[in-house]
Amino acid sequence: AAGAEDMVTAYVQAEVDYAREGYLEAESGFQTVLNSAQDEKLQVRAMRSLAELYRDCAVLVRLNESPIQYPATKEAELLSDGIVKFGLRYDSTLWEMLALAYFEAAHTDPGAEGYLAKSADCFHRVIELGMQKEYLYSNLYTVYYELARYNDAETALQQYEAAFPDDYMPHALRGMMLITIENGKAQAQRNYSGALKE
Repeated sequence: AAGAEDMVTAYVQAEVDYAREGYLEAESGFQTVLNSAQDEKLQVRAMRSLAELYRDCAVLVRLNESPIQYPATKEAELLSDGIVKFGLRYDSTLWEMLALAYFEAAHTDPGAEGYLAKSADCFHRVIELGMQKEYLYSNLYTVYYELARYNDAETALQQYEAAFPDDYMPHALRGMMLITIENGKAQAQRNYSGALKE
């Protein structure tokens, strides 16, 4: 009524639908803006909001309550395409969202082979962009631990220790990893002294 252009109105309506948990209507609205708006800033906002909607629905998947099928995979595809399309390679928040989307998809969606490794690559990118947060290193370690790439997990812990030398968590995580490694050996060959030291 105030004369806003159609795409702005469509975006606002999608945000209202999202706030009301009308996920299917909001998804459709954000996709319309993303595919039809002439204003790139508006497209990026729609992409980010749609990614957040998919993230919320990915939580609902674990409760069997998501109205959208495979939302984590959809979020990962949306963000990986959008980062390239809109030239957002230096946006650490989008890389972190992408890392978490790959991680979630690997655990909830069929056909997500290789997504854990992609998650690790994205966490590396966030750290390369200068983000120094304990949980980023912990998440990177977790991905490598799940992949049984223990050398890479150890490297992540060493980087964690270098960035946060007073944090006990790298020692706790390394101790758990060393126990896992020893548990994989024959009983007579197991040695838990490394874990005990941590």
